[in-house]
Amino acid sequence: MAKQIGFTTISGSLGETTFLNTKKGNQAREKTRSIAPYIKSSPTFARTRENNSEFARASKAAKLIKAALFPVVRTADGHTGFSLLIRKMMSIIQKDMINKRGQRNITSGPLHHLEGFRFTNDISLNSVVSIPFQVFLNRHSGVLSLTIPTFIPATSVKAPARATHFKFLTVGVELLIDRQQYIRELHETLPMVYDDNLTTSITIDHIVTPASTQPLMLALRIQFLYLVGNQMIPIMNSTVNAAGILKVDQPQGGLP
Repeated sequence: MAKQIGFTTISGSLGETTFLNTKKGNQAREKTRSIAPYIKSSPTFARTRENNSEFARASKAAKLIKAALFPVVRTADGHTGFSLLIRKMMSIIQKDMINKRGQRNITSGPLHHLEGFRFTNDISLNSVVSIPFQVFLNRHSGVLSLTIPTFIPATSVKAPARATHFKFLTVGVELLIDRQQYIRELHETLPMVYDDNLTTSITIDHIVTPASTQPLMLALRIQFLYLVGNQMIPIMNSTVNAAGILKVDQPQGGLP
C-alpha cells in the first residue's frame, strides 16, 4: 500500500487510485475491481456458472418442498433439515440424464429418490415406527391414499418415556415446481393410546388435481403426546417426533 509523505493532502480518487486519511497517516489505495462481471461472462468461470445455476434450482425446489410439507416437518431441526434437503435436491439434479450440465433440473431427475428422506439428523421415521404403511397415489383420480394397518403400539412404535398417546399427521401435495406453488391436503388421526392393544385399520385419502402432470408426494409425521388431567400436551421435540416422505410419483423423466 502506498503512503503519502509529502505536505499536500489529497482526499478522494484520481483515476484508479483512492486517497484516504487514516490513523496511520495519509494513504493511497488502488481501487478494487469486482470479479462479478468476469464470473458472468468469462469462459474461465463457465463451470462456476453451471454449478451456481443448478444450486439455485435445488435451493428453490427445497424451499418449495419444505413449505408444502411444513405442517408435517415443522418439529424437525430447521437449519439442518433444510441443508439436508438442498443436498438431496442437488443429487437429484445431477442425475438428470436429459439436459446438459448447467441446465439440469428437478423434474428430469429421479424425484422418487426423496422417498424415505429424513428431515433431521437426530432420527428417522423407520427407527421410530415399524408399521407397513400402504401408499397408493392415483394420478388419474387425484387421490393420494394412505392405509395404516392394525398394529400394537407398544411393539410397533418407539415412544419417549413420558408419552401416553400419539397420533399421525399426514400431508398429500401436488408440486408446481416451475411456478413455485403447491396444492396440499392435511389430515391427522385421533390420538391413540400407547399400550398393548391392537389398533383398528385407518385409511386416509388426500385429494389433489385429477390427471395432474405435476409431481405428487405424501409424507407423514408421528406426534407424541402426554395426558395431563383431561388435556393432551404435545411433546415438541425433533428427537422423538420423526417425519418422512413415504411416496413420490412424477409423471415423466428421471432415472429408474
